[in-house]
Amino acid sequence: IMKKIITFFAAAICVSLIAMPLYAADIAKIATVNMQKVLTKSDSGKVAQAVMIKEGKKMRSDLEKRGAEINELKEKYDRELLVMNKDKREEKQREFRIKLNDFKILEKKNLAELKELEKVHVGRIHKEIIEVVEKIGKKEQYLLIVDRMAVLYAPNQIDLTDRVIKEINKKKKK
Repeated sequence: IMKKIITFFAAAICVSLIAMPLYAADIAKIATVNMQKVLTKSDSGKVAQAVMIKEGKKMRSDLEKRGAEINELKEKYDRELLVMNKDKREEKQREFRIKLNDFKILEKKNLAELKELEKVHVGRIHKEIIEVVEKIGKKEQYLLIVDRMAVLYAPNQIDLTDRVIKEINKKKKK
């Protein structure tokens, strides 16, 4: 019985040594993708950036307009301060505080809307990137494809970023 057990383990070791190079070949198929570069360089990413810049400019313009109104109101208050009675002064101060508070609320709202817009666009593009990377990974039997930003060192030969950008752009044109 002991001889059979030793023979079995020896056979198992031989089989595993023969199979190891086959397994090692799969391990070598690793690649990286720079997600940030794909987000900024792909056509989808450029469109998303343009939309966010346009919305940001529109929001900034509205805030600048309201900021100018508040400054004008403050200057008018400062000029008329000496000739105002107490009730009028308190009324103007209250009006100024309300406008300033409305401005701050609008500023926070605009920032939240911009962040949500960015989240939607980046999420959509991220989904496209994942689909393309999975397609390449399955087609070419990659064991692992990781974000380049999460890797301390990787040679440029295993970087698929430009290829992913081309695939996403090609997919959009269809």
